[in-house]
Amino acid sequence: MVSFRYHLISLTAVFLALSVGIVVGTTTTGPSPALVVSAPPTSSDAFVKAVGPRLVKGALTGQRVLILLAPDARPGGLVAQLELAGASVTAQLRLRPALTDQGTAATVDDVVSGVLPAGVDLPPGDALDRAGAVLASTLTVSARGTDASREDRQRVYGGFTEAGLFSAEGAAPTARATLVLFVAGPSRGTALSSLAEAFAERVGVVVAGPLTATRGVGALAVLRGQSGGVSDVDGADTAQGLVAVVLALAEQAAGGSGHYGTGPGASDAVPDLS
Repeated sequence: MVSFRYHLISLTAVFLALSVGIVVGTTTTGPSPALVVSAPPTSSDAFVKAVGPRLVKGALTGQRVLILLAPDARPGGLVAQLELAGASVTAQLRLRPALTDQGTAATVDDVVSGVLPAGVDLPPGDALDRAGAVLASTLTVSARGTDASREDRQRVYGGFTEAGLFSAEGAAPTARATLVLFVAGPSRGTALSSLAEAFAERVGVVVAGPLTATRGVGALAVLRGQSGGVSDVDGADTAQGLVAVVLALAEQAAGGSGHYGTGPGASDAVPDLS
């Protein structure tokens, strides 16, 4: 069976080959032909923009996606891409430095203690691990854990927002998510990966970010150095990256995971959903 990945990669390669102009010139005095190759730098991106909607349409039908934005993240066209794929976005929450910085751990622990829902077991680890467990229990739905009540969700959301740990970009969440998409910036890799792992205990998680997030202590660099079930996608600010994000979420919904993109540590450009 021909896969989505095969279509995208092979068609992009064909388009690039066709878009490369090769001009061979010879002169009577020169010893050899002169070869000039030129390729429009945005040609492949334009091609993926044209075929991408067909590849992702319906891939996430019925899924509810929570978007969590790092303090320095730019979501770009991710929301539109998710909606094109048939998903609904439960909320976009911007994580604040007060949540992710190590120097504010005591504040985070105070908030967690004040809003902890009954029946939610806090994991061993630091304040961010505990915060991730509480947020996951109230903002996502899963067969692998206890679902908090609507009142618990409102109390947790209110406590975290009032303490300046995150803020909503749009409406507050009114439904629990079935998938989570973290959008990374170029920094804060360790904190974001810790939160992603906490949510992955309950639902499928993808961390997407720019190519720069694969370097140093970027979120994708940290994740690609770990052995876990969280997927990641670099180049999420490109047309191919947007397609890969949707397909990685669909793969997570089916129980799979992987590292996708063109940066160091990526296993493939896009998931194989054949």
